[in-house]
Amino acid sequence: MKRPRQHIIEDESEHILKNVIPSEWVLRKLNPDYGIDYLVEIFRDGSSTGLQFYIQLKGTDRSSKNDEISLQLERKYFEYYYALRLQ
Repeated sequence: MKRPRQHIIEDESEHILKNVIPSEWVLRKLNPDYGIDYLVEIFRDGSSTGLQFYIQLKGTDRSSKNDEISLQLERKYFEYYYALRLQ
């Protein structure tokens, strides 16, 4: 059985995310994700700051130029993410 490249890219992107998020912060994988993969809660000095944000993780084989990332986002997805409010 072959493992699809997309599955490998997904695992690699999760690994990178876990390595760039400060270890003090809490990274919660959402399942089912419905367009949002993670909820991140920010902690400082062992206490919650009350700040949270969502992550929709996307991986690709394409390389970036000058450390820049570009992603096209359909308007319906932008409107969905914009409408999300965290308390």
